[in-house]
Amino acid sequence: VDPLMLDSEEATNFYKIKNDKGEWERIIKRVTDRVKSFYSQIPSFRNKEFTAKEKAFNELKNIEAVNVFAIDRAFENLIDKHFPSTKIIHHSSYLIDLLLGQYKNTLKEPTLFVNVSDSSFDVILLQDKQLVFSNTLDYQSTEDFVYYLLFICEQLKLNPENIQLKLFGEIENNSALHAIICKY
Repeated sequence: VDPLMLDSEEATNFYKIKNDKGEWERIIKRVTDRVKSFYSQIPSFRNKEFTAKEKAFNELKNIEAVNVFAIDRAFENLIDKHFPSTKIIHHSSYLIDLLLGQYKNTLKEPTLFVNVSDSSFDVILLQDKQLVFSNTLDYQSTEDFVYYLLFICEQLKLNPENIQLKLFGEIENNSALHAIICKY
């Protein structure tokens, strides 16, 4: 779902999750080039670059860990101005918590989860109910994608021929990206 294609009520519902206390929080799932493009349409943000970074963090619920990330200061100020009670959660924090919660009792071997989007992908390695590795990488071609994926496997001493791999996101079974991943 592209939140920029939704009307305001649908977009508001898209960004709601229920937390442990049963209260609703709004979250921003992912800042992409489409979001930057959207904000460039707003007069006060036209011709501004999202370059000044602030450090932010999320505590992960299912493990004792913190996800530290950078956020554009202008974007954070805009969100705070229009949605003062908003809690910004990095998409990988949400994804890690979701995967750990869903697979904590079912993974018997190391599993590499790959969340694919059109120009980046998240790689998360879970093993023995623990987060071993997480990163988000940008790519421009299918060759870039498979190179990074194989390099990660090499660095983590994983055999790409027998690692449990779960692909999801913007990837189709008949796509060139899927074919090259299966090849290697």
